[in-house]
Amino acid sequence: MEAYLAGRNGGDWPEPKDTIPYSRLNTLYFGHSQKTLMRKLDRQKALKGFSEVNLGLTDPEAKASALRCFSCGTCNYCYNCYFFCPEGVVSLDPQHRTRTVDLEHCKGCGTCAKVCPRYVVSMKEVS
Repeated sequence: MEAYLAGRNGGDWPEPKDTIPYSRLNTLYFGHSQKTLMRKLDRQKALKGFSEVNLGLTDPEAKASALRCFSCGTCNYCYNCYFFCPEGVVSLDPQHRTRTVDLEHCKGCGTCAKVCPRYVVSMKEVS
């Protein structure tokens, strides 16, 4: 809400720059995927020389590993805040990368923050 209040006049809301802890993510929106384990040099070969033991990932393995990223704190315009808002005060424009909240009619229920899978929307008390 702080970002919305700061940007309501200019129409530009900055993304949060904090590290989002796993406990803040709404993981119900993400499918489970296995961690890609790094290939390692055979133990006997590793003991006989000075070759690199960790062989890295192949291109497909690296891509699969990168797809596991939650994109924490970054809005990907999933529209959850828009669809779940009981007052209909949230609007998103992915083309211009803007979000607006009609603060005159927002009741502060926090539903938008609860359904945001990446913790982009958060409710804070404003004095």
